[in-house]
Amino acid sequence: KYLVVQDYISGGAANNISFQVALEDNILKGSLLTAKLRVTKNGFTSYIEEIDMSEDFSKKIFHPFVAAMVELNYSGLAEAEFKICARTGKYYLIEVNPRPCGLVSAFGGKYLSINHFFEGKDLIVKGGGRKVKWSSILRDVQSIIVRYRKHRSFKKITKDLGSILTANTYDIFDPSDIKPFISQVVPKS
Repeated sequence: KYLVVQDYISGGAANNISFQVALEDNILKGSLLTAKLRVTKNGFTSYIEEIDMSEDFSKKIFHPFVAAMVELNYSGLAEAEFKICARTGKYYLIEVNPRPCGLVSAFGGKYLSINHFFEGKDLIVKGGGRKVKWSSILRDVQSIIVRYRKHRSFKKITKDLGSILTANTYDIFDPSDIKPFISQVVPKS
């Protein structure tokens, strides 16, 4: 009886980008722009890599977003997700989330301590100029298995599993406190 027509935004996972911002007292304290390279089948991000911000994206999207947040007198963390159409290069807003949850841990790959932000101190970029590579390990293993079942490529699964090991920051995994990670796997008795 009804026909619904929706535009299709062409492009793969790498066309999904997001940025996280930390704003306090109308000042941008930190930001991180990433490409979502893997997501789980239910849409949760499982692996991202930091990317450089193009002048076009900065002018059309990033700076207007930050200006809007300042105008709203927003303080805190936020995340904005976009998809870039592979055919047209046009940016499409997917969502803005004031509760960036897991991806906040990606800030830990770029800044010495995200706690500095919560303590009202400046965020300090880690030295070495390395790009953030973030994995939510359990989600990522799930997404890799789904991708393997689809493509049946030993080379691709090996590369994907290797990227988990070479990530420089993780969600819910800290070698100095592995209990939160283990509690995801081991059932409570």
